[in-house]
Amino acid sequence: ERMRASPWLVVHLHGGRRRTLAYAPHSGVWLTVHVQAPRHALPLNVRLVRSARGDRVCALSSSFLGTSACVSLKAPMVWRVDPVLAAVGDRIVALGGTCPLALADGEAAAAAEVHESGNWTTCDPLPSMLREYAAAAWLSAAVTGQRVYLTDTTTGWTSWFDPLMRRWGPTGCLRPDASVYTWGVAPGRAGAERLMLLGAKRDGEEANRVVVQAWEVDGDALDLSPGAAHDAMPAELSDRLFSHDEDHDELTTSGCPHRSGFAATQQEGTCTMRLSQPMGPCSTI
Repeated sequence: ERMRASPWLVVHLHGGRRRTLAYAPHSGVWLTVHVQAPRHALPLNVRLVRSARGDRVCALSSSFLGTSACVSLKAPMVWRVDPVLAAVGDRIVALGGTCPLALADGEAAAAAEVHESGNWTTCDPLPSMLREYAAAAWLSAAVTGQRVYLTDTTTGWTSWFDPLMRRWGPTGCLRPDASVYTWGVAPGRAGAERLMLLGAKRDGEEANRVVVQAWEVDGDALDLSPGAAHDAMPAELSDRLFSHDEDHDELTTSGCPHRSGFAATQQEGTCTMRLSQPMGPCSTI
């Protein structure tokens, strides 16, 4: 059974000034979700929206989607409880995470929708290799200026979606190291469709120690970049991310604003990697 990452704490304040607050356990920061919701729209589902300009939070209900940038949109046509949400340019993308009990005849559980010019458009569903666990809990997402990349955190199967062309790219299995048990992706270097593939595995000599490795990936073909050698996160930093006494750990990645690097987070802390070079040094927060 797959294990979830540490959940966010969401607080709904009722009364004259109705507000929704979200606490990020990794960074220790409280965020205010600005929404203008009718009273019948609660309860709200607070979700993370991936973006090349920095991740943000939103409130999702059956009738609307409100972002922390004070923008309120109609909810996707298919009701979703755990979708991957991404902002690509001026478009919002909703992928997977549907509620099976709310699906109408003919609606796909792994449906993809794009919001543009005030309306949602239904697109082809997720590729077959990503449909079994088509929810944010089991998919790692990375967003560039043109695409949303999805990776199954257990199998390494990866594909990308272009919301402008409303089409899916190739599907490939990114498993350069068979001993890795959890995978994550993050945006790569600026100016090119590059990804950083991260994998966590147990150290062969010390079974209670986790090793985090990174590879650069060609985003178009989903192949390892020619000549790209993997790099390992320093042990003192990976120790901050993973507890030695846990059997299952999940690696969560997040793109940094302006695509200057990525952040890898776990229950115990956050580490960042700068991408000014093909492989950059790690630092801890």
